[in-house]
Amino acid sequence: MKRRRSKRLLGMTPDQIALLVGIIVVWCLVMAGGWWWMSSIVAEAYMLPESLRVTWTPSPTSTSATFTPTPSATPTPSPTPITYESLIPNGWKQFTAPGVEIWLPPAYAAQTEADRKNTFQVLEARDSTWKTVLRLKDTRSSPYFVTTTFKIVSRPLTAATLDEIFEEDLREYMQRGRMFERKPFEFQLTGYPAQRFLFDIGTTGVNLALVLYGVQIGGDVYYLVFVTPFNEMSARLPDFDSASQTFRVLTIP
Repeated sequence: MKRRRSKRLLGMTPDQIALLVGIIVVWCLVMAGGWWWMSSIVAEAYMLPESLRVTWTPSPTSTSATFTPTPSATPTPSPTPITYESLIPNGWKQFTAPGVEIWLPPAYAAQTEADRKNTFQVLEARDSTWKTVLRLKDTRSSPYFVTTTFKIVSRPLTAATLDEIFEEDLREYMQRGRMFERKPFEFQLTGYPAQRFLFDIGTTGVNLALVLYGVQIGGDVYYLVFVTPFNEMSARLPDFDSASQTFRVLTIP
């Protein structure tokens, strides 16, 4: 008697198919468990520490507007105005001449006729429109046996620009010596248009420094002229600048 054969699917018996399905189910469970385990490890590695987490708390809803007062602005203190008196160094002496005023160290005094003959003269009157307003000297002795002098010269503005006047009036000293500085000079109080010139002038036995301030005031040009030994110029220049700041034209009644 022949034995009845079991039905087959894809060449496998029902028992074999059941075993294969069981293997597949177990394999899927293992893969799903492995995937979950790996995901938890990766998520933990990229999770921010508690201290770095940002927590957002919604602001409470308010039915009334809240007014925050604007702090009042702190006023900026205004700069202290410059006065003429504040430009005068302590202990300096006032010198006046018709229409002008200037302050210099107390060692300065008026020049004598003998001083004029024995000192280097600069910007002497070239015609009747030129005026030497003031002549002074520093009475302190110098190891170079040269007296430091100061003078104020005025002349009318006869050219279109101040630069043309300077080129004309100072040509002699540009040719005779060496001009090693020319720059604007700022008058702190009056704002007069001005320039400062420094010359090295060679004379017999010693080099002189010519420190000259050219100033335009209205229709006139004023020259403030210091002559000093060249080797003393650097030490004296701050005083020359300070003295020039105190120069002003007075109203003649």
